Amino acid sequence: MNRLVITRRCFGLLLLTAQFVAAEDSGRRATISPDNPHLHVRGGLKHLKQQLEGGGTCRIAFLGGSITENASGHSAMLPALLKSKFPDAQIAATNAGWSSTCSTSGAFRIESQVLARGELDLLVVEFAVNDDQDAEHARRECIRGMEGIIRRVRRDHPACGIVMVHYVNPAILATLQRGETPVPMAAHEEVAERYGVISVNVAAEVADAIRDKRYTWGDYGGTHPGRFGYEVASDMIMAAIGAGMADRDGSAP
Repeated sequence: MNRLVITRRCFGLLLLTAQFVAAEDSGRRATISPDNPHLHVRGGLKHLKQQLEGGGTCRIAFLGGSITENASGHSAMLPALLKSKFPDAQIAATNAGWSSTCSTSGAFRIESQVLARGELDLLVVEFAVNDDQDAEHARRECIRGMEGIIRRVRRDHPACGIVMVHYVNPAILATLQRGETPVPMAAHEEVAERYGVISVNVAAEVADAIRDKRYTWGDYGGTHPGRFGYEVASDMIMAAIGAGMADRDGSAP
């Protein structure tokens, strides 16, 4: 009887230890260094830094498809990360993710679902996956949709920081693994370059991680990421924001 109890306790201890190691390993694999090659910081985030460090209200909006719509994804993780780093700031987040919508739809609905809500300090936008698999956009449409979003924000909220995120699906992953750049990603990057927008290439990071055997596509979670996949993306976004706030010029072109 006593032997059975001891066995159960030992098994429980081993199980808890294994879970702790797994969680620790997950965090290690998700951590993104500031010099990650898939972070493209093209301008500063002076206004966002002032809002976060000033202890006032910082208004963040997330625009995208179902990857953004997930209430447990980066739209929840990023505000939590910012709050942990800037505890005096009041983070007000708007989730304008909408399943199966593309950048064209985003350009039309950003007014009513984001900009009409008042001042905006940061926009996080993603449409690479839906421009690829839902809309099947050609390059021209990818550019027009994303450019419409960026131009509208710059016109109505010129101080607002913008971070563009490229997520990944199997088709995008396969294209990257062939050494090619997917059409939506290339088009969106062209817009980001033109307007000096920070971009975060989660898709390329995942492709590299799979190649280097740091984690698998299954670990990441698929087109709709699991918790670990969202941690990777959120860590990347946070690293890009940190680099943008550290930019000495501190202003977008």
